[in-house]
Order: sequence, then structure tokens, then C-alpha cells
Amino acid sequence: MKAGWHRAGWVMVDPATVLPNAGVLVADGRIQAVERCRPGAAAVDHGPGVIMPGLVNAHTHLGLSALKGRVPSTGGFQHWVEALMALRASLPEEALGAAACSAAADMHADGAALVAEVGALAPGAEAIRRAGLRGLLFLEGLGAGSAVEPLPEDERGLFYSWAGHAPHTTSPEKLRALKCAAASRGRPFGLHLAESEEETAFLASGRGPWADLMARRGHDLAAWGPWGERPVARALRLGLLDVGTLAVHLLTASREEIQTLAGTGCRVCLCPRSNSVLHGRLPDVEAMLESGIRPALGTDSLASTPTLDLFDEMRFMVHSFPEIDPREIVAMATLNGAEALGVGGLGHCRPGALGRLLYVELEARTPREVLERLAAGRGRGVSWCLEKTDIRMDRGEEGGGL
Repeated sequence: MKAGWHRAGWVMVDPATVLPNAGVLVADGRIQAVERCRPGAAAVDHGPGVIMPGLVNAHTHLGLSALKGRVPSTGGFQHWVEALMALRASLPEEALGAAACSAAADMHADGAALVAEVGALAPGAEAIRRAGLRGLLFLEGLGAGSAVEPLPEDERGLFYSWAGHAPHTTSPEKLRALKCAAASRGRPFGLHLAESEEETAFLASGRGPWADLMARRGHDLAAWGPWGERPVARALRLGLLDVGTLAVHLLTASREEIQTLAGTGCRVCLCPRSNSVLHGRLPDVEAMLESGIRPALGTDSLASTPTLDLFDEMRFMVHSFPEIDPREIVAMATLNGAEALGVGGLGHCRPGALGRLLYVELEARTPREVLERLAAGRGRGVSWCLEKTDIRMDRGEEGGGL
């Protein structure tokens, strides 16, 4: 890729630094410099809007994309889970793969540069490759046992780690084994945590409807105790919470538990639209920010949310949490996500970063207005600066290591 300057009315270096009338120099796929534009300097002029880093979707399940609009969200979370499992099992692998590839292509078209996929190797890995996304694929463990699935070899822009599904679906022994395996490779460990009242009720006694579901699926819960713990307390006791863990959802976490999580350095990812659809409630984001946690943002799957577009997710955050500074919300979809996944060179436009730059058409008079319009999805259109690819806004370079 030849060296070249890309200029716009604004450049968002990171959510705290938005420069007027600035340019970004990209060479060999990486950012070399960011400067205020000089009169007469040669540059590709993208317009009066903003050049910004590509977005980071820190939690999704591309493998569930074929279930879009087909799993009823009424009847409670457990009913949704059982319907999802039955429907997924009934679909051929070809249909699951095709839907995953289509969804990943849409994510790229909606401005995502990096995605964290959670699930099995197929169909997520191939969908990420075909879409030209950079990805971290968490191979997910459920049930009991200490066996850990070996990781595939990393590829150019596609990396692998492990996740334990959740404390109410994965035994303590397996959760520890997966966490240790991820730590031994210096990779982040993923975990759904404090996602539902069903999880909390199950861990309180080891009995009830969720225990019955696990038994029907062939799981012996005899060694899953002790019972009487809340999800965060169990994860803490098992040694799962530290800076190398990405805890997703935290919908039922109390303020005290959020303080505990903050003290461990654990990373956090929120999926608010999915939470609203499946549970009719949202996590205590204000308490997280007050505690020093800087959450990442994810979309979850098309089985529980209408799009995988992070502009839609940010717009929902603005609507649901109008008191939160738009800078914080934009950070959730960019810098916070890249840091939570341990992927350098994305989420910002500083020198040395990968040149995966978006241009968002908007009009703004101040840096704050730029961030407000980005968070609220008010741009008229989006494009990749280094690609001839239009990105739909009406729905809303490779290199380096992990």
C-alpha cells in the first residue's frame, strides 16, 4: 500500500482527542502520523465529516446468525434458550455457515474492524476470514470435565483463545481448566457472567428449572457445588477474575459486585440491546463507570438483537443512558473493545496503529458535537478510507500480533 495522507474536517485520534481539519498519513497498512492539515498539502480529501478508527465488536455469536427473527423472546430466558438450542440443532451446517458469512460481511459493511466471536470453530472462523475482518475467536466450553480443546494456529489477523460459557452451564472444574489454558498462552479468557436471574437462582441452590434442564441434557451436577453463591462470588472463588478475563453482560451484578469486579481488573463487555430484548432490563452502567471500569460494547447474536451494527448499539446506549458522556459511549465501541481483547493497533488512530480507518459523513462545529453525532448514529453515511466500499448507515491493515 502506497503512502498517502487522508484528510477530513475532523480526525478522531481517540475518543478524548478529536482534531479539526486534520489528516492521517498511512503507509504499509499502518498510521505514520496525524497532523493538522497545512494549506496546499496533497491528501485524499474525504469531506467535512470525521475520520475515525474502525469499530470493535467485543462479543457476538456469528454461528447463530441463521436464527435471526426465529427464536421468540417471550416466555422467559430459559424458554428462549431451549427454543434456540432446538432450532439450531435442526438447521444444516450449510445454512448456518451461509448466514454467518452474510452477517460477518454486514459487520464489515457497518464499520467493524475487529470482532470477538464466541462459539465453535465453524462457522465463525470462515465467516471472519471471508469478510476481511480481524478476529479473536473464543472456543467455548460447556458441561463438565477438565479437557480443553486445542487451539488452531493463529492466522494473519485471526487469533484464538478459550471461553467458559457461564457458571450455570460449565462446571467449576472446566471453568478453571479453560481459564488456566488461556492464561498459559497469554490470551484473554471469555465468560458470560451475571447474565440472568435463572443463573442466580441455579447457583443459589443447585435445584429448580435450570437444574432440570441441565439434567435433561445429561449433566451430572453432583460436583458443581458448593451452592449458595451468586455468579460474581463464584467466579471470584474459582480464580476466574483478573485483567485477563472478559466478563460479558453483568446484567444482575449489584453495585457491590461491580466494585469487586473493578478491584480484580477484570474487563467488561456490555450487550444492552440483547439484554433489553431477553430480560427487559439493563446493567448498571453508571456504577461501572463510577468504579473505574471502562466497558467494551458487543452486539450478542442475531438470535436476540436485530443487527450486529455497533452504530445501532451506540444509539441504543444514548437513548437508554442519556446522562453518560458520548465520549464514553464512543470509547466502548472503539478503544475499550480493542484493549479488552488485548489486540494492539486498533481502536485508535495514533501512529503505529493499523490503517483501518472509517470516514463518517457528518457536520459538526466542535469536537463534542462530533462525538455526539457518532454516538447517536446521526452520520449520513460511512466508508472505509482505504477501500472502495460503501458502508450502510441507514441500519446504522492487517499486520502485527494479538
